[in-house]
Amino acid sequence: MPILNPTTGNAYTQDELTDLIVERPRQPNALSARVQVTSQPVNVPALLIDRKGSTIDIVDPKPYGAPPKQVEVDRRKPIPLAVPHYPSQIILRATEVSGQRKAGSDNEFEMPEDLLNEKLDQQIAEFELTTEHILFGAARGQIVDSAGQVEVDLAAAFGIGPTAIPVDFDDPDLDPAAFFRAAKRTLKAKLGGMAVRSWQAVCTGELYEALVTKEAVKRSFDFYMQGAALRGMSNDGPTPFVLADNVEIWEYEGADLPSGLTIGPVNQILLIPNVQGLFQRRNAPKQGMGTVNTPGRPYYANQDDLDNMAGVKIDAEMNTIIYNTRPEGVGDIQQA
Repeated sequence: MPILNPTTGNAYTQDELTDLIVERPRQPNALSARVQVTSQPVNVPALLIDRKGSTIDIVDPKPYGAPPKQVEVDRRKPIPLAVPHYPSQIILRATEVSGQRKAGSDNEFEMPEDLLNEKLDQQIAEFELTTEHILFGAARGQIVDSAGQVEVDLAAAFGIGPTAIPVDFDDPDLDPAAFFRAAKRTLKAKLGGMAVRSWQAVCTGELYEALVTKEAVKRSFDFYMQGAALRGMSNDGPTPFVLADNVEIWEYEGADLPSGLTIGPVNQILLIPNVQGLFQRRNAPKQGMGTVNTPGRPYYANQDDLDNMAGVKIDAEMNTIIYNTRPEGVGDIQQA
């Protein structure tokens, strides 16, 4: 017996079940909530990615009739890439709700729709965690899959990658604020005139402590955190500390997955600019009748009955790629 749409009274169609996932409230993880990702659909499951190498500069004013400035673009170096496919499955069995009391009630039975919502929330959380992992890969100039394997190293393919910035964390005279001001100037020059809203310095707990305990910033850090506690900021994930100008440093509470994969920075600080257009996401269509060669959606889902009407199987998928258009605009800060 399929899951019914309470609005229509009929079984969820593929489009309706997809909408149920796409329109569900998102709970993005930390990095996904702090940097802009431009999302667009594509009609095919493969892309051709290239680097234009455009140099963006201010156009100087000249008298009317004077020759205009020529916009120079380097020759392109395209590489083909298949959009990674991330399938997920939910199985609702009648035995899971048979005789089960609804949470918070002593006279109502749990319905299949209640269990569906619970499992959808878990599925969305897994998709969001996967997206977070993909975004960290993009920050490093890589396209990775959910198992941590590097599908394509764009940095190696195009000969560019995150800018290495060494620092001696053990230097007692290190002024973190001055260091990050200099670091962001170095990276800003590599962003081709893009307007940066903020800089996100994402690091492990060890490096976070090494910086915020420096004498040059310790007092301001303590005052800031006291104010953050009063404002309730510490109750909503990691609390960023404004270390220098618009540079926010925060400890990334990385996720350790059963496969042994750790999501987040590893023995490094990633200095990531929050700038429109830097990170690009492309969603490819589901390879099925009715969706092939159509504009891709962030997620897809459809349902089928189990044998003997024992339950319902819901297959969902995410066909997406996230890449960094200017990998050199991200700083890779490590111990000198």
